[in-house]
Amino acid sequence: MLRLRSVLCDAARLTIEEMELELDFDRQNLYQQAMSLPHSLFTSDSLTSLELNMKFMLYENPEPDEFPIEFPSSTWRLPSLKTLHIEWFQDWEQLILPGCPVLEELILRCRRSYITISIASASIQRLTVECLFMSDNPSTSLEINCSNLQSLNISNWRGRGDIQVCDLYSLAEANIDINCRDYFRQSRWTRNPPIPEILESIRHVKSLRLTSSTLEVYVYLC
Repeated sequence: MLRLRSVLCDAARLTIEEMELELDFDRQNLYQQAMSLPHSLFTSDSLTSLELNMKFMLYENPEPDEFPIEFPSSTWRLPSLKTLHIEWFQDWEQLILPGCPVLEELILRCRRSYITISIASASIQRLTVECLFMSDNPSTSLEINCSNLQSLNISNWRGRGDIQVCDLYSLAEANIDINCRDYFRQSRWTRNPPIPEILESIRHVKSLRLTSSTLEVYVYLC
């Protein structure tokens, strides 16, 4: 682990513009330690693209106390970063977004339920939120406040909480995938999904794609 940190620190000292890290996590490996990423990796003046991808064995998602990466607790400073692919972690929006003033593309993967996913940035133009969980708790919600957003992709949303989206006058394309089939099968749905509210927020869009699961919910509501 120390050798890996040394390699990442050396890479951070170079004028690297693009970096992609793919990390494997096996929940059944009792000896696997959480990976602590060096702070220097997140204070680069040259980095324009950063992708941190996790692969989980046996298609299992981590429990809240088993998250395999330890991120620095101080604010990131990536003044040139335009593309970021990252997993959700506690306080990510306070640590990342203020230090990335020119961020244009964000792909956020969420594996934990019982959270509020809040994304607020005037610079983001392309946003993808991938939800890799199922939550029947109404506290699992999504808030998007990106006034200059041009492309929005909500993938496999299976939370039961609200989805709040600011008026997106610049939005050109949207892909909305809200999957509530599991709740319908189990008769656990106690409040309506906010699909009409989402469509009202993106009414200026030029290209709209609604998945079959989203249409199924919309028909159910009507």
